[in-house]
Amino acid sequence: MVRKTIVRTVAGLIGVLFFLLASHADAASMMIPKHLTDGAFNLHNGGSPTSETTEWSGPNVARVFFPVVGSAGGSVLYAEQDTGKLFLMYDWFNSPNALPGGGAMDSFFDVFFQVAPDDYLVHIMGNQIMAVLEKPTASGPASLNGDGSFNLNDPLWTRLTLGDPDVTLAQFDGAVGFGPSPNSALNHLLAEFELTFQTPGMPNSGFYSPQPAFWSASGGKGQGQAGVLDDPPLSAGVFTLNADGTTTIIAALGANGEPAQQPQDVAAVPEPSSIVLLLTGLVALALFYGYKTQTPKKATGHISG
Repeated sequence: MVRKTIVRTVAGLIGVLFFLLASHADAASMMIPKHLTDGAFNLHNGGSPTSETTEWSGPNVARVFFPVVGSAGGSVLYAEQDTGKLFLMYDWFNSPNALPGGGAMDSFFDVFFQVAPDDYLVHIMGNQIMAVLEKPTASGPASLNGDGSFNLNDPLWTRLTLGDPDVTLAQFDGAVGFGPSPNSALNHLLAEFELTFQTPGMPNSGFYSPQPAFWSASGGKGQGQAGVLDDPPLSAGVFTLNADGTTTIIAALGANGEPAQQPQDVAAVPEPSSIVLLLTGLVALALFYGYKTQTPKKATGHISG
């Protein structure tokens, strides 16, 4: 009888121990954020660096592939809204070809985006943001260095300080990484970037506007040989942050199909509203065609779905 009691007690203690361990594991997993801006896939959650799961997977993750065009493109862009911020991953799988010898500590990413009525440029190197610049969109395109990178000393730009209200509200964070990814097993450059965005009806809740706006990213190792475009654009698109938590990205391309570095470089990109109009027009044509092809005796206008 005593032995049975002891066995039951030990079994109960073991059960309690397993319960506590499982509860602790669940609590620990809940404390790990989905995204951490560290320049890698799943570095913070113990997952695989060559898998999109879990950091860059899910129904709200936007994913856009940019093919290699000369030295430009060769990347996959990811974006997701989460906890009041927009998180971005730039997986530059072609960097070993476009930027031979480029590593995480000696390479940079320039993220260009618009918040009307201004353009912004965030210069990321290593695991920190080196500069945030602002200029009026109406001032026209910014000048470039001989290697194709943005000229950070262009007088059109105003360099913002850490205490600037825009910087404080945006809570910018960025990091450059080097390693494999879901899109290439070879070591290459990656970068992540984040900023706050506005909740509709609450203009001071974040910095970035959910309305359609142009974004681009380019990378390099600094100013190189004049005329040699070794700091190419790797992604570009018109972003729209939707109220349902999804993000729409429409690729913005230049004349040769390469990602556009600035809005003025875009050869043709349909705005989201234009796509809606196009689809509406196609539906109307389909309905009209269906009506016209009905036999005269049964031309009731009814189209079966």
